[in-house]
Amino acid sequence: MHPKISHSLHKKDLLLKRQEQQEKMQQRQAAAMREAQRLAQVLCAEFGVKTVLLVGPLTYGQYLDGMPIELAIERIPNDAFNRAFAHLKRISSFPVELIDLTQTDNWTCKSAGETGKILAQGA
Repeated sequence: MHPKISHSLHKKDLLLKRQEQQEKMQQRQAAAMREAQRLAQVLCAEFGVKTVLLVGPLTYGQYLDGMPIELAIERIPNDAFNRAFAHLKRISSFPVELIDLTQTDNWTCKSAGETGKILAQGA
């Protein structure tokens, strides 16, 4: 086979593999977003959280497999945070990080407020 033809076929194969990887990544991001929304509803309904914000890589479309879904919460009852976090870890197949905005530093609160996406709001 001529070298130029061989190179062209190899390049096409690489492009197809890259496209498949991107499609898988987009599917995983979509699944992670659905899971984040579900978890946000659980936090509001079962644990009395006022607001759930999505923060971190999933917020801006940079989520990769194995990264945690990062949720920031406002106004969870004092004794419910640890139970809520344990419950989310138990019910989700995704890694989860939970941030209580009343217990974190000012930079994190400001960043969550500026870049976070509201997923759910409770009563």
